[in-house]
Amino acid sequence: MAKLSINGIDTYIQRLGHEPHSNKPVVIFIHGLVLDNLSSFYFTLATPLAKHAEVLLYDIRGHGKSQKVLNGYDIDTLLDDLDDLIAQLYPNNSVYLLGNSYGGLMALHYAKRQPQKTAGVILVDSLVPVIGWRDEMLQTLTLDKEVSTLVEAELYKDWHGKDKSRKRDRLRQSAEFMINGTSLLSDLQTAPEYKARDFLDISPPVLAVFGEESALLPRGKAMSILIPDCTLATIADAGHLLLFEGAEALQQKIVNWLDEKNASSIDTKVSLQA
Repeated sequence: MAKLSINGIDTYIQRLGHEPHSNKPVVIFIHGLVLDNLSSFYFTLATPLAKHAEVLLYDIRGHGKSQKVLNGYDIDTLLDDLDDLIAQLYPNNSVYLLGNSYGGLMALHYAKRQPQKTAGVILVDSLVPVIGWRDEMLQTLTLDKEVSTLVEAELYKDWHGKDKSRKRDRLRQSAEFMINGTSLLSDLQTAPEYKARDFLDISPPVLAVFGEESALLPRGKAMSILIPDCTLATIADAGHLLLFEGAEALQQKIVNWLDEKNASSIDTKVSLQA
């Protein structure tokens, strides 16, 4: 694991599968808010996907081992951080963005904002920025905060390896800091909400994977119809914790889609050079 200064914030990153002069695509993983960090990906998708792509994991500001800052959790600042990360490490590449939960919402916004830098987007039971999503998330984070934090930490503990009690305590402390000690809640109030026409402007290809038992699936289905190039996939016996509950099936769907898109990209480059 290495440390990088992103927009002046000490940010922890981890690279897997890096091979100079390789045709492997680059996939940047974006985790969710509050309880999440790059370890969620490391223990589920990152290592197996590194056989097919160069993988970059990073802890969003305030999360994991990145610098604990009090503000800057609005979508524009978070995307500025992502833009600086890409500019430093992949200035000549277009990259795939793989986002889980709120990370998926960030990936969609980035693809809309920087389509020329985005080779494609992979959504893992992503939040969908339709009218009303923002109020729902704020209500979840502000209602019975301490209880919900402990419950969610309990759900996540089995996916973070050994020494579960310490990891659960760290998750709880991190969640309490994010909710009670930062500008996160006020910043979320400014997050965009899309109307139908806004999804039409997302030009990079999108793979949207949802758990069949996820409450977000209906919105995912509606979104997939509006985005010009969107493949919708579902995984049985999985809900919003799809990243953990359906990791193997999720991995295969992503690999198949990436291989297809990367092969098309290589064919296009060869055709242009001929």
